[in-house]
Amino acid sequence: MAEIKIMGDACVLVSGVKLEEFEKVQKYRPEGLILYGGEDGKEPVFGVCVTKRGAGNISSVGVEFARCTNDDDKFACLTMVVNAPVADFKQEIMDRFGPALLKLNEVEEKIPEILEEIEGEQETLGELITVVS
Repeated sequence: MAEIKIMGDACVLVSGVKLEEFEKVQKYRPEGLILYGGEDGKEPVFGVCVTKRGAGNISSVGVEFARCTNDDDKFACLTMVVNAPVADFKQEIMDRFGPALLKLNEVEEKIPEILEEIEGEQETLGELITVVS
């Protein structure tokens, strides 16, 4: 489950999913990183992606991860700086990023099942392909 940690003016969004797992899903099942809604339930309303450029980003419609934690877990993370003087920093973060954090957690709930499907497919494909020398 993703969470936001606050220290000083910095807040770090730490995913419960490893950056490499998001990359694998993005490569083989990109639709698995999108939440759909709208009248017909087919309109993309939120998405997650991995980018190689910049530091990442968060908005009401999605999260871009470019970095991972510096520990052995290598969870996807995003560091943000909030420079505004704020009376209640936690409330400010909830107001600004709360809805996106909840949607990110919805996406993260689907990842283990998607990874399992990908692994199964990769295993099957590996059995169907022979390299002859």
